[in-house]
Amino acid sequence: MKLGSKTYQTAILLVAIICAVIFGPNCPCADTKKADKKQIDLQYCLETARANNPQLNAARYRMLSARDAVAEARAKFFPSVGAFTSYDRNYYEDTGEYDSYSSGFTFTQPIFQGGKIWQNYQEAKRELEATKEEYLTVLINVVQDVSNNYFKTLEQKHLIRVNEDNLKSARYHLELTKARFGVGLTNKADVLKAEVEKAQAEVDLIKVRNEYLQAMARLNKSMGVAVVRKFDLLDTYDDIIDPGKLNLVSAFDEAATNRPEMKQIIAKIEKQKAAIKFAQGDFWPQVNARGNYEWRGSKFNNQKRSWDVGVSLDISLFSGFGTVASVSKARKILLELEHQKLDTSDQIELEVYSALLNLKASYAEISATRQLVLSAEENLRVIEGLYKQGLANFIDVIDAQSSLTSARTQYIQAIYNHHINETDYRRAIGAEVDYRVLEEY
Repeated sequence: MKLGSKTYQTAILLVAIICAVIFGPNCPCADTKKADKKQIDLQYCLETARANNPQLNAARYRMLSARDAVAEARAKFFPSVGAFTSYDRNYYEDTGEYDSYSSGFTFTQPIFQGGKIWQNYQEAKRELEATKEEYLTVLINVVQDVSNNYFKTLEQKHLIRVNEDNLKSARYHLELTKARFGVGLTNKADVLKAEVEKAQAEVDLIKVRNEYLQAMARLNKSMGVAVVRKFDLLDTYDDIIDPGKLNLVSAFDEAATNRPEMKQIIAKIEKQKAAIKFAQGDFWPQVNARGNYEWRGSKFNNQKRSWDVGVSLDISLFSGFGTVASVSKARKILLELEHQKLDTSDQIELEVYSALLNLKASYAEISATRQLVLSAEENLRVIEGLYKQGLANFIDVIDAQSSLTSARTQYIQAIYNHHINETDYRRAIGAEVDYRVLEEY
């Protein structure tokens, strides 16, 4: 059947629209490919982790829950008002059976609870402060984890290049040895050694490529995204910090000021002080104002009004020494927290000192391994020249190539170990803590 021109044009337009929807830039698969190919930096990884990391989100909701607990404790300062209604079928021997209806309102206002309401409120506030510091602790741990995984992934990426160069050299050595064997300048054993060298280089390359994928998966996990995602990471190869200008005493001072673990334990101590006073509140009488306004009667449509107001005083005369035990337990917990504070302070100083030592060692290692690479490159060049002239054994060539690959590997590892040590140092002094992230909470 022949279609009209307008009908034909409409069909073509419809097909074009469908193709655009399915295969266009808004297609999820297209977005994934675009995201997978785009080059990302460390800041992008950290922002992604702040939004998606499940540990950080769990800490965020603990903090929000603590904020609601403060509102819950504050509510106890206000009166409670309730409404009620009831129906009963009663029997008395003198009057027999009869109905009883009642409905009304109740009012209760705490007047004095031995300070328990106030201390409960203070406990909730200190708990909120502690959970905020806990959130920041998790945050800087996530920052450290993401940063370290970022640098580990870059390290494996460079090691792939090192091993690719090693494989390229092994292939060259195999071709060179076969050529020399063809003209009688070497023996079959050297050819076999060259084949072994090439096979080993292929195995090493397979391993390091697998390590790269593993490192990328760990980075994705720390960011809170699918572990199979692939990104092209922006390199930080030459961004090296000189630790010579860093001062240990200043680092200790920064850590004491910035580390949220210290502020968290201090908040817990203040909370426990309030808990002691809360427990002591049971030694005091409890005073409440109360009121009722009620309708009551034997018939639903014939109820009489009544009301009463008053003040109640409750005094605990004996509770089996439970209150004494509660106060004693609360004081022991406070002593425990005081010792935890001392331990936390010592642990932070140890972390700062160790991090600074590692940073200085890795910086010195970069210089040493750089010279090691230059020497190994020169050694391989000389050995290959001697081998071509028949003045060196092929085993010397293999040893020289192995030394060069090892030197390059150590140099790459030294660079990214230094990046990781810098991250550890910044985490140790609390440099990653930004309290502005708590403003929205």
